[in-house]
Amino acid sequence: MFCPNCGKRSPDDSEYCQKCGITFYPAPVMTEDPVITRFTGGNVEEYAGFWQRLVAAIIDYFILISIGMVFAFITGFIFTLIMFMAGFKISEIEKIYTLIPDPLVLSITFLIMWLYFAVFEASGMGATPGKKILGMNVVGQYGDPIGFWQATKRFWCKLISSVFMIGFIMIAFHERKQGLHDLLAGTYVVTK
Repeated sequence: MFCPNCGKRSPDDSEYCQKCGITFYPAPVMTEDPVITRFTGGNVEEYAGFWQRLVAAIIDYFILISIGMVFAFITGFIFTLIMFMAGFKISEIEKIYTLIPDPLVLSITFLIMWLYFAVFEASGMGATPGKKILGMNVVGQYGDPIGFWQATKRFWCKLISSVFMIGFIMIAFHERKQGLHDLLAGTYVVTK
């Protein structure tokens, strides 16, 4: 059974929740998983597993790479055009490009990635395009949609998950298929 207060799974004969301490006796508690039951009224089949989420991540990163290439082309074209109109020679413009610091490029990359994940997951879609294509949604602790700040927390916690990839590998073995970033942000990825 699942605690109606915190959602923790407890043995069916438990009299109280081992996590939050709420008393089950004499009233019975839910026998369905609260996240799955609330997400679509019980129509969710399962938590999204490791391989589903990996394929969704690959799709999302292809989209992000495409966005990055378009962004780089447009800004590079505009910058080159402005410099050329200001009287710089092509060889001088190429030298200027080599002076653009890597931290600036990295900062812009993380800004685009953060906005991509946070905006899509907090939007009405409830998922990035990669997850949506595969029928997944990111939800909160009780199956409710997540907001922008929770999606932001989830994104930045992925940096912690990426240390030796342990936080992502956890998805394959966790009961509710949560990675470290999901646990820290209080989120789940579910499928219909």
